[in-house]
Amino acid sequence: MAPSDTAPSDTARSNEALREEVAKLAGELKYLRRKLGEETSRREMTERALEGLSRHDMLTMLPNRALFEERLGQALARRGDDGKLAVMVLNLDRFKAINDLLGHTIGDLLLREVAQRVNGCLRDGDLAGRLGGDEFLVLLEPLDGAAEAVSIAEKIIAAANEPFTLAGHPCAIGLSIGIGLAPEHGADNETLVQNAHRALARAKESGRNTARVYEA
Repeated sequence: MAPSDTAPSDTARSNEALREEVAKLAGELKYLRRKLGEETSRREMTERALEGLSRHDMLTMLPNRALFEERLGQALARRGDDGKLAVMVLNLDRFKAINDLLGHTIGDLLLREVAQRVNGCLRDGDLAGRLGGDEFLVLLEPLDGAAEAVSIAEKIIAAANEPFTLAGHPCAIGLSIGIGLAPEHGADNETLVQNAHRALARAKESGRNTARVYEA
């Protein structure tokens, strides 16, 4: 066959093969981009989840001290001239005795149950956190005044006084609460939490299983 008869056909076939190869490569590139996007999304979701876990108490899943203090700082910043809020420090009475008698597993179950009961007593906008050990923090925002804070504290104490049954073991505890009000007892995180702790000490001295508002 003469060259003039075969060259155009060979060129057409070559161009078609090239187009197919380009289309194949384009498809593979699109697939790789999609997979890369999926992997990036998964990695970002994992990083966000890990960041969230690092800011929560792993036992109760309540905000840990760092996250609680961040939220408290934000609440104090937006409080304004006339706004009020309160911080409560909660400490379990007789927790050590239960932990020593029944073991840490039961103690951990008790802390989880207490966290749930505390959350069940709060209003929309309030925040509970775990300070560590058998101590919890609560942010009450907004607030009318000390009487409202005491009312919520008494509700929490009543809930904690209800009997617990943990892995078949009946348990009973008390709960002591110290209350600090902003701005009266502090306009910054450290002062407010410290004064709530001082009020907690007074509650313990007063016989436990009660709430006290800070007094200078």
